[in-house]
Amino acid sequence: MWDADLWIALFRAWREAGLTEDQTGEVLRYLGETGLLESHTSRVADLLLAWLKQTRPPVPGELLARANSIAARLWTFIDRDEVPDAEDSWHFAATGRPAGSLAWYWLKQRSMSREQPDAFTETFLDEVRAAFSMIIQDRSVAGKQGSAVLAGQLEFLFDAEEEWTRANLLPRFWQDPGKDDYQAVWDGFLTRGRLTTQLGPLLKVAFLEALPRILGRFGSGKRVDGFVHLYTAMLAHFADDPMEEWIPPFFVHACEHARLRFASEVEHHLRHMDDARQREWWDRWLERYWRNRLDGIPEPLADDEIRLMIGWLPSLKSLFSTAVEVAVRMRAVPLSTNQVLYDLWRGNHGQGSPEAVAKLLIHLGEHATRDPTWHRADDLIVTLLGNNVSDDVHKSLVDLLARIQ
Repeated sequence: MWDADLWIALFRAWREAGLTEDQTGEVLRYLGETGLLESHTSRVADLLLAWLKQTRPPVPGELLARANSIAARLWTFIDRDEVPDAEDSWHFAATGRPAGSLAWYWLKQRSMSREQPDAFTETFLDEVRAAFSMIIQDRSVAGKQGSAVLAGQLEFLFDAEEEWTRANLLPRFWQDPGKDDYQAVWDGFLTRGRLTTQLGPLLKVAFLEALPRILGRFGSGKRVDGFVHLYTAMLAHFADDPMEEWIPPFFVHACEHARLRFASEVEHHLRHMDDARQREWWDRWLERYWRNRLDGIPEPLADDEIRLMIGWLPSLKSLFSTAVEVAVRMRAVPLSTNQVLYDLWRGNHGQGSPEAVAKLLIHLGEHATRDPTWHRADDLIVTLLGNNVSDDVHKSLVDLLARIQ
C-alpha cells in the first residue's frame, strides 16, 4: 500500500501546494501515524526540509515539535546497507539522500533560531543538539553522509554551538584516521568548509596529520584541490614557521598536481594582499621558499611550476623589483598563456619599475615567438623604451620587439 506510485505524486503536491498552517499540521499528523516514514524516507526528509525553508519565523511551536519528532524517528528508518563507491565524495553522496536532507533540516532550524532567538525555546535547541549528536555518532553510511554535511558547516556550528562542536565534531578531524568516518568529515570540510581565525589554531595539528592521508589517498581531484587551498590558508595565516613545519612535509607527499595547485594558491593570496601583508609573507617565508626552490630544495622546479611562480610577480607591489631578481634565476621556459604579460601591461610596473620589467621580459623572451602568448608584450615594450632604461637593456628590448612582431 505505502509503495504505490500515488504517494509519489502526493508528496510532490504537498511540497508545491503552499499549505496553510492547519493543512501542514494535518500532513505532519498523517505522516506520524502511518507507514510512510519507513517506505518513503527520502521523500519525507525532503518534505520536512522544504517546509522549513518555506516557513518564515516564528515557526508555530506545535508544528515544529511534530516535525522534529518525525525527523528524529525518520533517522532510524534510513537504509544503512548501502555501500558507496570508495572514490565517491561523502558530501556529494548526501545530496538528495535522506541523511543529507535531515542534516540540512537540523542545520536550517539552528540557523533560524539564531535569526530569531525569541521564537525558539531551549527545548527546541536541545532537540537540535541531540539530532546533531545522533548523526555524528552514527557509524553507518547514513551517519557518514550526515557527518560530511555537518563538517561542511563547521564554521557555522562553531559559531552557533561552540561547546557541542568542540566536544563532538572537532575531534573527528583527528580521531580514527584509517576509517571512513575520518574521510567523511574531511570530505565535507574540504567541499564546503571555510577557515576562520577561531578554527585555524584549533586545526593546525589536524591539517599536518591529514596531509599524507588526503594527498596519499586521492592524488588529484576536487578533494586535493580543496585540501591544498585550505592548507595554503593555514600556512598563510596560522603557521609560525612555514619553512620548518609546513613546506617540507607537503613536498614529501604532494604529487605534481598538488604542487601546481599550491603555486596557484600562493598567487591567489598575493593578489588579495596589501603591500604590508605581502612584505610580511616575503620576510617570514616566501623569499626563503623561492630561493630554496632555485637550489632544488625540497624539490627541483618543474616547468609548469616556474610558469605559475612567474605569475606571482604582477601581484607584487613594492617587492616587485626584488622578486624579479629572484625570478630571473629560474630557467626560462616558454609561456603557456599571455596572462603574465597582460597583467604587467595592465598594471603600472612598466612605469614604476621599468628596469625590472625589462629584465623579466628579456629573460622570458628567450622563448618568445610571434604567437598570441606574447599579445600586448609589444605595447609593454614600447612603454619601456620610452622610459630611462640602460643602453644594453634598450638594445635587448628592441631585438625582442623585432622577434614578436
